[in-house]
Amino acid sequence: MTFRWEPAQLGVRRYWRGLGEQEGGRFPLPGAQADVFLERVRLTGVDLSRLRFDSFWAYDSEFVRCDFTRAVFGRAGLAATTAEQRWDGRSWPVTAYRECDFTRTRLPPRAFLGNARFENCLFDSAFVRTASTQEAQFVGCTFRGRVKARFWGRPDGHLDALGRDRNDFTGNDFTAADVTGVTFRDIDLGDQRFAPA
Repeated sequence: MTFRWEPAQLGVRRYWRGLGEQEGGRFPLPGAQADVFLERVRLTGVDLSRLRFDSFWAYDSEFVRCDFTRAVFGRAGLAATTAEQRWDGRSWPVTAYRECDFTRTRLPPRAFLGNARFENCLFDSAFVRTASTQEAQFVGCTFRGRVKARFWGRPDGHLDALGRDRNDFTGNDFTAADVTGVTFRDIDLGDQRFAPA
């Protein structure tokens, strides 16, 4: 199914729901109001660089080799709990980001990463500080520049909905990162790479 936008509304909030798949090309913003909710979307090799989103939410979606360089997010839920934004607490699918580039991407301080899985992604001088990384997983990712975040090896609740009691956090490269503001909870640091002391 080709990627498309549909107008949607939840209470008084009006937004755009994105559906379908897109391979390559520029990500098509729906208009001046970039309040978007991507539902079961599959984007491969799509350019989202330098886009500005008032609000960006993704549910049960997959992003492969997508470029988020210098994208700016006003509000963000990189792995929302439900498509309807009313969570029953029973299931929470993964939203995956594979080989994506987050160079100088600006996420808000209270971005919600949720049940996001980042595989072989690049975070280069990205605005990574966020209060909600408890369920996020990072595998084979590269971090450069200043990183200020709290990473969790065990989810902070929602175990039944997630279907796991551990977050994958392995093979990440911090050799070119300033990690002075980083906290690692229940994470094997021997499985990560750091610059020699």
